[in-house]
Amino acid sequence: MGDAAPAPPPPPQTHWSDHFPSYDSWLSENAGASLDEYREAMYEHGRHLNMELKQFDGAFAIFSHLANTDHIGGMNNVGLCMQEGEGCEKNPEEGFKWLKKSAERGFAKAQYNMGVTLSQGIGCEKDSQAAVQWYLAAVAANYKYAPTNLGLLYKNGDGVERDYSKAMEWYMKGIEAGDSAAFTNVGWMYENGCGVEKSSLKAVEYYEMAAASGDAVANYNLGVLHENGTGVPKDEVKAARFYKVAADAGDASALCNLGWMYEYGKGVPHDYAQALQYYLKSAESNHIHAMHNLGVKYADGTGVEKDEERAVHFYERAAKLKHPSSLCNLGYMYQHGHGCVKNVEKAVELYRESADLGDTVGALNTAIVYEYGRGVNIDLMIALRYYRIAAKKDSRDAIQKLTPNADFARSLHLAGVRYFSANKTTEASEHFCAAHALGHPDSLNQIELIMDSRALLPVTFASPMRYFDAPLSDCSSLLSSMMAEILDLIFQWVHPKQVIQCRRLSRRFSEHFASEYFSKQNLRHFVLRKYSRAGLQHTVNLYDRMLLQGPHAFQTAYIDLHLNCSEGEIDRQNKKFVTLGKLELMPIPLAFSNWTSLTAISLRECQIQGAIPESISNLQSLIVLDLSVNRFDDTEIPSSITKLRNLEVLLLNSCHLTGELGADLHAFLRTLRHYNLRKNKLKSTALGFKWFVKGAKKWKERKLAYSAEHPMLL
Repeated sequence: MGDAAPAPPPPPQTHWSDHFPSYDSWLSENAGASLDEYREAMYEHGRHLNMELKQFDGAFAIFSHLANTDHIGGMNNVGLCMQEGEGCEKNPEEGFKWLKKSAERGFAKAQYNMGVTLSQGIGCEKDSQAAVQWYLAAVAANYKYAPTNLGLLYKNGDGVERDYSKAMEWYMKGIEAGDSAAFTNVGWMYENGCGVEKSSLKAVEYYEMAAASGDAVANYNLGVLHENGTGVPKDEVKAARFYKVAADAGDASALCNLGWMYEYGKGVPHDYAQALQYYLKSAESNHIHAMHNLGVKYADGTGVEKDEERAVHFYERAAKLKHPSSLCNLGYMYQHGHGCVKNVEKAVELYRESADLGDTVGALNTAIVYEYGRGVNIDLMIALRYYRIAAKKDSRDAIQKLTPNADFARSLHLAGVRYFSANKTTEASEHFCAAHALGHPDSLNQIELIMDSRALLPVTFASPMRYFDAPLSDCSSLLSSMMAEILDLIFQWVHPKQVIQCRRLSRRFSEHFASEYFSKQNLRHFVLRKYSRAGLQHTVNLYDRMLLQGPHAFQTAYIDLHLNCSEGEIDRQNKKFVTLGKLELMPIPLAFSNWTSLTAISLRECQIQGAIPESISNLQSLIVLDLSVNRFDDTEIPSSITKLRNLEVLLLNSCHLTGELGADLHAFLRTLRHYNLRKNKLKSTALGFKWFVKGAKKWKERKLAYSAEHPMLL
């Protein structure tokens, strides 16, 4: 798009000659002037019409005429007019082409405007790196505003790596060039301590220098500092004066703040009418807070005649810009049909969006509609979530809802009773656990009743059972947030019916085996290899659900991740038994080398690649090692494996191993009760070593006995 030539400017509403004399007429008053001088005079008159008189039709007629005569200033201003729709139909894409044509011919203003356009993506794809190059071209042409904008890019890391020092360098060059905005930006750097030592005094100093040149943003910033007493004595009268200067220059934030000062009589006389006018003018620039304030004023009739339709209008404009309180207030208007057609479903959507953006009242209202089913089906668990969000933001109503004696805890308990009566034990458990967490006295008995109904018998401990409440928003963070002493009492019903359930741990669960708080916990496992990965991958089962909902008081001895659809490295310590059958580990997890208490490992069919690490020798307690059916392509059995003095079983069949078995390895293999090295590329010249397997018959006879100690080998 950038390489295409621009189309001719659209026909202007008026003719250029209606706004500027012909060359001959002009020459009669400017004897001896050249044609180029005539066109420059016409160009300046067009700018006067556009910027000062706001006569956009006449200005565009002049710029179009100049652009058609290859005047680079005219091309630039045609582009700007088309981007803004001033005197012509808005067409940012064609406007961009005209700017680029002017910039490529060396017009410094156009080069600067290309930087602005590309950095914001106006009529083109955003390209901050290209914007940097155009700003540099404008700097080379001594365009005074370009250094400041380059500084902004470095401050924001936009198109370049963020560098506050370079930003300051460019701002200083902007000051040298006479750009008042550069003073303002240096003041901001001092106010926020970016690239320089934080200093409110220096910030005020630079803001005042910029304000003296009429910079609107500097005046606004000085207003904020004086209003809050930051770096200067608090002085609301001075704050209002600075806001007024900035507001007169059209600064939308200053207009809004000045309106607020008039509404509450801060630094100026209390005047609702003045406040309204400033809010309205600020809202013309889509200032989000001004639009919200107008919505509140019209909804309440504060200083204006109450007009709920206008309130909805302003709330909707602010809501489109994601103003949290406007979203909430607009939800209220839709819920009750004030100023709009009643729509409780839309109200709920607005409340939730408001709550998710951090609005306290939005969270409280969301909880209320879900508790009582206003516009949605009753969902007490969603209500609980949002009551807790509101309570964290100190909502008294939400805090009251979460007390043990409140009706909400009783509602959760009764919902659990209804679900249990309908044989929906999962939902019942969820509601009973939530009610118990709020302190309802009868919920714990119901939880135990559900466990009894499923024949889930917890292990008995000398100490009382411990309970915890799962986190609301992100259950996956649970394992990393619980205390280690609680984890000592967690996990595993041992009833036979739970054999499969105990094996189907989700990917979410497996990701948290790296938790330092998990290091003491042992999980029992049962190896049943008849279930496909695809089938288990989509299972949401009792074990996972109860894992996150409690109660938990279980203590067992083994880990099993077999068929759990996990991928990647797993960090684990202080375990005795590990089986990871049919996972996708790629290399052997290095963490195994640190699990010095392990007595058995099974990594059969884990698609392992690479080599068996020499650090395997660290596992001096190892009795059983099964690495069969993996891809140790063209690597050798590590010599360090002979240091495993307690090893009794070694299974390395179908591993693509190569090399010759040395004397030390021969001697080591003879000490084992069972080994299997078949289907490899191994060689042996030792006498009596005809077969690469030992103890097959005895192994079958002893398998059940071994299984009692090492269930992973079932």
